[in-house]
Amino acid sequence: EMVYTPLEWSDDIGGFREQTDMLAAVNVHSVGDWRLPTEKELDRALRAMKPKGFLVSVYYWTSTPHFDGRGLTLVENHGQGLGAISHHDLIGYMVDPRVRLCRPKALD
Repeated sequence: EMVYTPLEWSDDIGGFREQTDMLAAVNVHSVGDWRLPTEKELDRALRAMKPKGFLVSVYYWTSTPHFDGRGLTLVENHGQGLGAISHHDLIGYMVDPRVRLCRPKALD
């Protein structure tokens, strides 16, 4: 079984439709070791850890390039499962994917 570094999650930074706007906000808020999570980190956290403050039926940005080469991967928190899409697939939807940053949790 894999051993994963426990992660601490930031407050919600906001919703951003465009990747460039999201990256600008991340640059402002990524002081110290805060960073955008990978798809696997976010998926694992939402399935197993269920950290507080994540909204159900909402997409979240990740740092993982989408397999189709069209930008970064978004992960939707369904509550009972997750789905991953490219942010370009949201065109026409009234959805602004949210941003939560992560960092290794300090061990006491």
